Amino acid sequence: MKKIIVEDIKASVKDGKKERIILLLNGKIEISEGDVVGIIGENGSGKTTFINCLLNEFPFKGKIISDFKRKEIGVQFQNNSLNDLMKVKELIEIVLNCSINSEKCKTLIEKFSLAGILNNRLNKLSGGEKQRLVLALVMFFDSKLFIFDEITTGLDFEKREDILLRIKHETKGKTILIVTHYFTELENWANRVLCLYKGKSLFFGEIETLFDSCPYKVFLHIKKEDFLLKNDYGSKLLKKDEFGNLFLGFNNEMLCNEFIKLNDLHEKDYKKSTISLENAYMYLTSGGQNA
Repeated sequence: MKKIIVEDIKASVKDGKKERIILLLNGKIEISEGDVVGIIGENGSGKTTFINCLLNEFPFKGKIISDFKRKEIGVQFQNNSLNDLMKVKELIEIVLNCSINSEKCKTLIEKFSLAGILNNRLNKLSGGEKQRLVLALVMFFDSKLFIFDEITTGLDFEKREDILLRIKHETKGKTILIVTHYFTELENWANRVLCLYKGKSLFFGEIETLFDSCPYKVFLHIKKEDFLLKNDYGSKLLKKDEFGNLFLGFNNEMLCNEFIKLNDLHEKDYKKSTISLENAYMYLTSGGQNA
C-alpha cells in the first residue's frame, strides 16, 4: 500500500532581513492509499504551502516520504497558468497530444460535456466552465493520487455541486487531497482531515475522532449585532466576528435551550446546530486542545 509520510515540516519566506515561518508542522502525518483527506483552514493558514511542499515545489526543512511518483499525481490548483487567447480545443489537443477529432479527445469532450465551448477562447469562459475544463484534463489521465486546491471557490452552489459530483464519480477508490474552505464539501466523502491555523496543525486524523474530541455538541450562532449577554449560562464563547455576531458552544441541548430562554432570544436572532467540521474547527481555533 502506497503512503505519504510527513514529519516535522518547517517552511518559511524572507520578510525583509528576517525569516517568517509560514508552515510549521510538528509530529507525523501519515496518508494511506485510498484516503480522502480534507485540508481545511482560514486564508493564510498554510494549506497551499502544504501542498507545494508535498510536490517539492516549495523549499522546506523536515521529511516528506511519498510512494507516489510525480507522474502518478494529478493536480488542479484554483488558479492555473493558461494562455487566455488559446481556444479550448487547442488546449485539449496540446494536453492530450492528439487531434480534436481523435477518439481520445471525443471521449473526454463527451465525458465532461465540453462540446459547447470547444471554439471559445479561455478568457471567455465562465469560472465554472474553466474549472470543468481543467478538471477534465487533470482527471483524464487516471492518476493514482489527485490533489484539488480550492477548485470550487467563487462558484455558485449549483456549479460547486456539479463539479464535486464529477470529482467523486471519476476518482472513486483513488487517494485524494482536497483543500477547501467549504467544510460541507467534505461531508460524507473525506475520511480524514488536516486542520491548519496560522501555519500550524491543530489536528490530523479521522473526522469522527475530531468530533469525539470536541466537548461541545450543540452550537449557537447569534446573528444579532452588538448583542449583550444577560446570562452566559452553560456557554463557551468560541468566536466573535467583525460584525459582532457570536458563536457559542454548549455541552448539550438542554444547556443551550436554557441559555436561549434566559437571554430572551427569538428564533430570528440565532441559528442552532450540532457538531460539524466547521463547528469542530471553530472549537480548535478558540483554544481547544489538539486531539
